[in-house]
Amino acid sequence: MATINDNRKYKAMSEADGDKLFGEYAKTILDITAIAAQADADKARIEAEKNRKTEVLQAAADRFKQELERYITANPERFQSPRKRKHELGTYGYHSVRASVSIIDDLVIDFALAHNRPELIVTTHKVVKDAVKDAVSAGEKLPGVTRMPAGERINLTVKKEAIEAVERRITGN
Repeated sequence: MATINDNRKYKAMSEADGDKLFGEYAKTILDITAIAAQADADKARIEAEKNRKTEVLQAAADRFKQELERYITANPERFQSPRKRKHELGTYGYHSVRASVSIIDDLVIDFALAHNRPELIVTTHKVVKDAVKDAVSAGEKLPGVTRMPAGERINLTVKKEAIEAVERRITGN
């Protein structure tokens, strides 16, 4: 007969061996946390640097855009044919836009409900989980629902304080 689960190695381990193994697990989790915290700190620093560098440039771009819009508006005859001027870096001028509708969903939903206009909205269905749990607890069989029995499960928890200490060490917060 084939051995399905050979746990002789683990049966031979002492409690100290188990503690050592958990220590290695926890240290590995803390290393992962440190790497993630460092990456987050680096991203935040890079984002702040990007914002600092682009803020001044964006203000200049906004001024140039505003001046170009005033130039085009003041000289519509220069944009009759062709309607756009070509430049080696792009084009500027007039272009036609189609009419569009801007919709604020919450306001339309409120209106549709208040004025009995169901064609303006669609109703979605959501499972009421407490009712499903009650039905299953009462013995009802429902498709798509599996009851998980109570029992013993393995739990490994690295102290939140240890994780936070690593994050503080990396981020300085």
